[in-house]
Amino acid sequence: MELEQCFISTERHSVTLEKGIAKMITKEKRMDRYLDQMLKRGRWLLLTLFVALAVLTYFSQNF
Repeated sequence: MELEQCFISTERHSVTLEKGIAKMITKEKRMDRYLDQMLKRGRWLLLTLFVALAVLTYFSQNF
């Protein structure tokens, strides 16, 4: 009887651990997507600023 309860307890802990790991993986994937979006926004922002600087430099030298 004691061995059976030990097995059931171990099985419950295993299931709990698997659920915890699955949640961590899901959170990690969400964070990766969020960081990818931030990097894309950052690249667009840098590109926009560079183009704006180039346009301002061009017009300030030619007019």
